This record gives sequence, C-alpha cells and structure tokens, in this order.
Amino acid sequence: MRLLDIIACVGFIGALTALPFSFYYFRRAPIRSLLFFGIPLLVFMGTTSTGQSLAQARVLEALGLCSPENSRVLVNGHEVSNSAEVLTTLRALRDLPAHHSSPGRRFSVDIRGPKPLFLVLGRDSGDPREYWIFCPTYMITRHNEIGRIKTSTFDAY
Repeated sequence: MRLLDIIACVGFIGALTALPFSFYYFRRAPIRSLLFFGIPLLVFMGTTSTGQSLAQARVLEALGLCSPENSRVLVNGHEVSNSAEVLTTLRALRDLPAHHSSPGRRFSVDIRGPKPLFLVLGRDSGDPREYWIFCPTYMITRHNEIGRIKTSTFDAY
C-alpha cells in the first residue's frame, strides 16, 4: 500500500506539472499534449481506486479475525460496552452508491485485537444513518472512503 501511495503522488504531481505544458502545446500536437497530461492522471486515478479496494479488503480481513473476546474496541478513545455490535456493524462495510452528500462529523474507532485497526467514521450529511469509513493509515484512504455502512449503532457518537 505504501508503494501505491508513492505512485499516486507521482501521478498527481506529474499530471499537475504537465497541465500548463499541455495547454501550451495543444495547438501544435494535440494528441501528444493530451497524452502528456492524461497518462499521469490515469495512473493517479487507477492507483487511488486500487488502493481503496485493497484497503477495504485488508480492513474486512482484520475485522474477520476480531471477536469481542480477543479485542478491545474504543470509540473516540473510550472503550465501548457493545463491542460485539460494533464489530458486526463494521463487518457490513460495502461500496454504497453515492448520492451527492459528504461526510460530516467524524469520530475514531480503534480496534485492538489480533490485527490492530484504526478507522475514522464520518456521518453522512444527507442520511444520518449512513457512515463513511476512512483508513488513515494510508495517504490514499485518509481522505478517500474505503466504503460505507448504514446503521444506528453509532448514533450516540
């Protein structure tokens, strides 16, 4: 995943650097100038998409190893009494269709188990029962969601 972070940074910086040159040379060589900008942009978009999918798979794998008996669940630094419910809810992580909203108030979920896991959840601005899940361990998934869940488990937070 760290390699994908680096590739995404290089792709983004490459596309950003190529943009003014692409505009300047567009009249002389339109195909070449579009490729000069488009290829780094496609590399950036491809690596971010791949990174999000890999992070989601890793989170689901780590959650599969966790149980209330072998894990401690902390929400905003405080241990929760309903850890089984929180773990079950987080295992429902999926790609839900977007509906022109954004994540609002955020809180952290720290799972200390066989595979430690730190997640940030953001309540959806349009649907108060929907939460966006972020994995701040990696640059790509720090601000790009790895999936969403619909639940009322986190209403108190």
